[in-house]
Amino acid sequence: MTNLTFLPYVGPTFHTSPVRLLLLGESHYLGNGDLFPKNPLEATRTVVEKWKRREWAIRYLTIGARVITGQQAWEIDRTTVFDAIAFANMVQTIMPTLRHRPTVEQARASWPAFREVLDRWDPTHVVATGRRFLWDNMPASDRRTAEVAFGGALLPMREFRTPSGYASTVVIPHLSRASAPRWQGPIREFLAS
Repeated sequence: MTNLTFLPYVGPTFHTSPVRLLLLGESHYLGNGDLFPKNPLEATRTVVEKWKRREWAIRYLTIGARVITGQQAWEIDRTTVFDAIAFANMVQTIMPTLRHRPTVEQARASWPAFREVLDRWDPTHVVATGRRFLWDNMPASDRRTAEVAFGGALLPMREFRTPSGYASTVVIPHLSRASAPRWQGPIREFLAS
C-alpha cells in the first residue's frame, strides 16, 4: 500500500546519477477550466511530460530548470533537462483553484508520503521550494539542522534519512516567484557539496 496520491516524476537517469536531486514543490492546483485528473497517481508525471513537450507553459518548472542548469529559458532542452531529477509535491491533496492554499493539516498528513518518496527513490539532495508554508510544514530533520552558506546565500538545511544515508535538504523561495539568477549559484554549489 502507498501513502502517495501523486507519484513523483522520476527522470530516466535519476537512479544512476551520482547526485539524485529531488525538487520538492508544495501542491497540485487546478487552473480555470481544468478537470480533476482521471488518474491522480500520474498527475505529477503528466504535468512534467506536458511541460517537456511544450504543451503546457509552467513557470515553476521553467524557473526550476533555470536554477538547476544556470541557463536562460530559451537555452534549456526541455526534453532532457529533468533526466537526472525527480520532482514531487509535498501535499498529497489537489487544490481546487490557484487561489486555494493547502492547510497545515494537509501538509502534515502528507509526511508519510514524503517519507515514502525518500525511501523508494533515495535522493541525495532535496531542494524544497517554498520558504514559508512548505519549509515550515515539513517533518523535523532526522540528523542535522543548520544554516549553510552556498554561493553567497545562507540557506536553512535539514537532513532526512534515506536508504543510502541522508538527503541534504535546503529551501529556496517558491519557484513561481523566485528569481532564477539569484538561486543558480547557491543551488549549483549545494548540489556539488
